[in-house]
Amino acid sequence: MPERRSQLSCSQIEDLHQVLVGRVGGLNLCSQPEVVARILQLNSNPSAAFNDYARVIRTDPGLTGRLLKIANSAYYAQRKPVTNLDRACVLLGLERLKAFSLGFYLSRAADRDSEFSRAVWGQSVLRACLAAELARESCPMMVIEAFVIGLLLDSGLGMMPQLLGEPYNGVIDANLPPDELFEHEFNHLEFTHGDVARALIHLWRLPEILGKPVEWHHVPPARSARPDNLGKLHRIAYIVGQTDVRPFLSPEEASPTMPARTSDLLEISQERIVGAIARGIAEYRAVIDLFSDVATQLTNLNTLASRVQKQLADSIDTLLEHGGGARPEVVERFLQGETLLEARRQPGGSWIAYLCDGTGEHLAQVTFQIAHADIRSIRESLGLSDAEDPLIRSMVDQLSNRAA
Repeated sequence: MPERRSQLSCSQIEDLHQVLVGRVGGLNLCSQPEVVARILQLNSNPSAAFNDYARVIRTDPGLTGRLLKIANSAYYAQRKPVTNLDRACVLLGLERLKAFSLGFYLSRAADRDSEFSRAVWGQSVLRACLAAELARESCPMMVIEAFVIGLLLDSGLGMMPQLLGEPYNGVIDANLPPDELFEHEFNHLEFTHGDVARALIHLWRLPEILGKPVEWHHVPPARSARPDNLGKLHRIAYIVGQTDVRPFLSPEEASPTMPARTSDLLEISQERIVGAIARGIAEYRAVIDLFSDVATQLTNLNTLASRVQKQLADSIDTLLEHGGGARPEVVERFLQGETLLEARRQPGGSWIAYLCDGTGEHLAQVTFQIAHADIRSIRESLGLSDAEDPLIRSMVDQLSNRAA
C-alpha cells in the first residue's frame, strides 16, 4: 500500500478504513457505552420526556454530578442551589440534556494522559458549542446533532500520535491551522485524522446524521449542496471545522467584523451569527467542566470571540469565492443519457466525483486521485452499474488530460 493517503485508489481507501477500524478498536478507548445507545434510542423517540432521560442519566453518578454543577453555574443564574437531577434536567432543557450527555460519554474515548489530546478536546468542546449555536439559528431542529458533530470533528486527531508514533510528533510541533493540518496529513502521511474519525464512527455505530458531517468536514460543500438537515449540518461542520480556535494566536489577528455575504451561506444575518458566536463562547464557559478530565480549558476567552468571528468569516469567504479549500475550485460535468457526474478538484490535487440528480443535487460521492483512479471502485462507490463505465472512464481521461 502507498505510504501517502493522497496516493490511494478508491479500493485502497476502503481497505485502509477496514484496517483502521481494527487498529482503533485495539486502542481500547472507543467502545460505545450502553448509556450512549440508550440515549440515542431516546433521541429517536419524539415522545421521550425529561424523566426518561433522567432515569438513564441517574445510573451514572459522575454525569449526574457534572450536570448539577452546570445547572448551578453562573450561566444559569439560579437564586437557589439546584440539588436534584430532575430540576437540573428541566433547567438545562431537553436539547442541552441530550447533547451534554452524549458528548460526555463519547469524549470518554479520549487519551486522557496525553497533553496533546487534552488540548484537542478542549478546542473540540468550543467547536461543539459554536456548532450548536449556529444550528440554533440556521436549522433549529438539529441543535443536539450539531453539538455532537462539533465535538467529534477532531475526535480522530488525539489518536494520531498513538497510531502513527514518532512521525506525528513533527506535525504536532508545526502547530498548523485546521486546513493546513489536514492537507499535510493527506499529502504526507498514511492516513488523516478524518479517516480515524470515520473508524470511530463505525465502532460507535453512530447514525448517518451524526457520522456523515464528521466524515465530510474537510470536504467543501458544493454551492448546490442538498438543502436538507444533513446538508445544513455538513455546512456547519465545514465552517466550524475550518475555524482556528488555537488558544495561542495573538489578539492582534482578530477582527470583529464579518462580511454581509455570510447570510448567503447559512441563510442568517451577520448580526445573528455574531450573537451565535457570543452565546457559544458563553456556553463553553458553562460546560467545559463537564469534560474537565479529558480537556484542557481554553484561556483568553474575552479575545477569542472576535478572533473566531474572523476565522468564520475567512472560512465562509473561501466557500463563497472558491467553493472551498485554499484554492479556486475547478468543476467538470459529464453526462451519459440521464446519468450526470460532477467532478470537483480538491486541495492536494484529489478530485471528488458526485452522482447528481436532474436538479443537480448530490446523491453520492467518492474521492480519488487521478493517477490511481479505479473505474470499478468509482462505479461501486457511486452506486452505478457497469453500463456507466464508459462515462466514468471518459471523466477520468478528461481529468487526467487537464492535469497533464
